[in-house]
Amino acid sequence: MDYPFSQGSGISFNAIEPITTLHQVPPPNPTPGRIFSTEDLAQVFHVEPASIRSALSRSGHYMGLKPFKLPNRRLAWPANDVVRLLNGEEL
Repeated sequence: MDYPFSQGSGISFNAIEPITTLHQVPPPNPTPGRIFSTEDLAQVFHVEPASIRSALSRSGHYMGLKPFKLPNRRLAWPANDVVRLLNGEEL
């Protein structure tokens, strides 16, 4: 059986770029003093925003991070705490 990427096909595995690198968006820069939306926080930790909301609903925090509510009812996550968590510090 001939596979599309067999030795005689002229196509090598090295010529194919992995799917994970095609559309990567760099996560937001967690600079101290900034706040993150839930979507920004999800990008930093490479999870879905729903995972963060679910953890917050179940336990009142996400990995020790606790947001505050903005007047428009959105959640704001303090970047200072995100930076500390990424550096391996206790919250």
